[in-house]
Amino acid sequence: MKILILEDETHKFNLISEEILNFNPDIKIDRSEDRTNFIKKLEREIYDLIIIDLIVPTHPQSDPIDLSGSIIYDLRDEDCPNIRTPVLALTQFDAVAIDNFEELNSHNINVITFSCEKEAWRKPLLQRLIDNLPPPKYDFVIVCALPKETNAYRSIGLDISESKSIQGLDCLDIKLDSHKGLVITCPRMGLVDAAITSTMALQIFKPKLIAMSGICAGIEGEAEIYDITIPELCYQHDSGKWTADGFTPEPYSIQLDHTVKLKIKELISREGFVNHILSDISPNRSEIPQHLEKISTSIKLGILSSGSAVVADENFNKIINMQHRKIAAFEMESYALYEAARLTDFKPMFFSAKAVVDNGTPGKNDDFHRIACLVSAKTTIEIIKVLL
Repeated sequence: MKILILEDETHKFNLISEEILNFNPDIKIDRSEDRTNFIKKLEREIYDLIIIDLIVPTHPQSDPIDLSGSIIYDLRDEDCPNIRTPVLALTQFDAVAIDNFEELNSHNINVITFSCEKEAWRKPLLQRLIDNLPPPKYDFVIVCALPKETNAYRSIGLDISESKSIQGLDCLDIKLDSHKGLVITCPRMGLVDAAITSTMALQIFKPKLIAMSGICAGIEGEAEIYDITIPELCYQHDSGKWTADGFTPEPYSIQLDHTVKLKIKELISREGFVNHILSDISPNRSEIPQHLEKISTSIKLGILSSGSAVVADENFNKIINMQHRKIAAFEMESYALYEAARLTDFKPMFFSAKAVVDNGTPGKNDDFHRIACLVSAKTTIEIIKVLL
């Protein structure tokens, strides 16, 4: 957060800056002691909050005078980069504030009476700081549909924080070397919540990359338990039209960015990569498929579809399979994240990496969820390291 303070009295400036830094020591404070210097700084940099006195010198060595009218012009001129920056006037001269209250208020400049002996000015200043504190910047965001998918990141040796709410999003701070990120859990699984969560995360945090990890269902013959599909093409399998003759699908697809695809392809093709993903994972017997002696995985770029409802029906499974002959897996969220990223104006990198836990039939259960969440999370982290 960057704050500009126009104040010529050192003692008053020290009191205000002390209050600000007690709120957040990382806030950057710029000071101007006269109008001339104030104008220069207004033109050079955009601030998150501006705090002004109304009685200040015009230029260095001049005497303080009432410059409220001139300052309003400086701040709200159409060419001023800070025309929309919130402004708080802290003045010791009530008469000046009263005479100019209507004009100051009409330009969204709030006036607070300042006194070194009284504390009343501190509370409105604190509220202004809270209201205008910009959201922290993050290099990457990982969206998970289920708490169990998020919890996997706590189990793979990462520097991770306790859960916290940021503008209504359920977030975990995570660090990868010099990169800061978030793992965000959707309120519920499904396309709608994933779309809203992904869009909010993109708008608030402006990450360079957004990803999704978790579990999915695999198409029989195309994917086995714990196999990971990274969608190079993702579509929604339940978009279309219902008529008297049944459902006519009208799928819309989104492709992975070509550069992102090539970097992922190079990573997952490296010798020993799969062994690295499976290392340090100790399954229980019930977490190993019956026909195997140990867990295994295949990590591939492929085709994945998303839908609004859980699929636990063999007939619907076949319908999904018929929509694209090369589909490997299906789930409920990835398409929403891909579409949110595609429509964002700053064009972040995006991908999804989900591990198979069943084949979308009535016989599905939760035995394989824990391991699938782990291998998906580990794969996602390794891809992020390569892309950033």
